[in-house]
Amino acid sequence: MDSLQALRLGIEAVRFLLRPIEEELRFLGDPWLDLPENIPSGLGGKNDSRFRKVVESEMDRVSRENGDDPDALRATERMSLESRRARLLAALK
Repeated sequence: MDSLQALRLGIEAVRFLLRPIEEELRFLGDPWLDLPENIPSGLGGKNDSRFRKVVESEMDRVSRENGDDPDALRATERMSLESRRARLLAALK
């Protein structure tokens, strides 16, 4: 097990332990149990790709329902990540 796997397993364990009391948990007045869900992986390239596509498709649908353009949201997020990466690499020089 590598450190990333350990982190993912730890988050999953916290979610499991807090699920029974999630309605009681609040952070700044909002529901607190907003831990990222894992997308199943390790089931073979074709299955892993299928799971990712299903999640992405559903995210796009929800974005459209909220009046957003999912392609524009992805482009904005990509630019933000590229900017952060550039700043990090510059700081490491």
